[in-house]
Amino acid sequence: MAQPRDPINPLSWLTPPAPPRDQTLPVQPVLGVIVPEERRAAAAGLLTKVQFVEVSYAEARLLGADSQTILGTVGYRTFLVRGVSPNNAGTCNANLQGSVLSVFCGSLGDFSYELRPVIVFLHQEPGSVSIGAMTAH
Repeated sequence: MAQPRDPINPLSWLTPPAPPRDQTLPVQPVLGVIVPEERRAAAAGLLTKVQFVEVSYAEARLLGADSQTILGTVGYRTFLVRGVSPNNAGTCNANLQGSVLSVFCGSLGDFSYELRPVIVFLHQEPGSVSIGAMTAH
């Protein structure tokens, strides 16, 4: 897998707040797996020019998705998506509303933003992606 040549500024991955969405569309939680720290450079290399990329189940395994998670998602498509956490201890959630995939990472503590690529399992490719991060002291 490709490694980024220059460090990526995590703030460059954040998207502006999305405009209000159609409230009649349900918000659906999406199964996601945060790429472990030791594999983040490889994942970030795949996301240098795009917000998300479809990956095979084998690639998802190489990026840190466990076999049990993958077996539970047979029939889904697997995507690697940008994510940014305010620090290394944060958690990330993914939701789908209509065709908009939102990845939001949050934590307690400082603002040392980190790249946190996420593997998500969807029935179809998202139409757009919204990426956000927040921390509380």
